[in-house]
Amino acid sequence: MPTKRLIVTRELINSCLPDVPKGYTRSIEKVSPTIYRVVLHHPDRYTYKQDVKTDWGFIKGRTIYRPKSGKASTDKVCDLLDANELSCYTCIIPTRTDHNHIK
Repeated sequence: MPTKRLIVTRELINSCLPDVPKGYTRSIEKVSPTIYRVVLHHPDRYTYKQDVKTDWGFIKGRTIYRPKSGKASTDKVCDLLDANELSCYTCIIPTRTDHNHIK
């Protein structure tokens, strides 16, 4: 029996992502027929600039990609269905946790 194909929609993406941090909001934009951008909107506490936002990540098919200069990079992060385990601030997984190299 063939497996049922998962249809990726804004609603599915929103249900799979971690909850947004307190005071933040999230929007999901379709930037091409196959790619969605997840944007995190910061609280209105910045007096110098309105609508401060950060790219949380990009979704192509069922795969999440980290953002790079406003576009999707080629670095895969994880499957969409595992996204709830990622940080609510970014999908970028740190590769270095030792800060002793900074002098």
